[in-house]
Amino acid sequence: MIMDYSAMTIDAAYIKRPVFLYVYDLRDYINDRGELMWDLQMLPFPHAENMDELVHSIEVFDNEKYYEDVAGLFNELEVKEDGNASKRMVDVIENKTL
Repeated sequence: MIMDYSAMTIDAAYIKRPVFLYVYDLRDYINDRGELMWDLQMLPFPHAENMDELVHSIEVFDNEKYYEDVAGLFNELEVKEDGNASKRMVDVIENKTL
């Protein structure tokens, strides 16, 4: 997935898709909206500010290192996704006594 600043990057990484950030307008984005929620240097996603950098990031992409880095990020964020969150919420709602 090639994305900009969207939180969809986390979703894509969770389903084991490579994510590349194309942030050609990074300075303008920060000037208009303020600092990013994440430090790009701390994310496991290669990021590029121009097309040459993006192409290079794709050419040298290392799947193994990427997935290790994604696992580290999810561990640090304490991601507990197991595909059953909606079921657990339904159980909570159905078992709630008024």
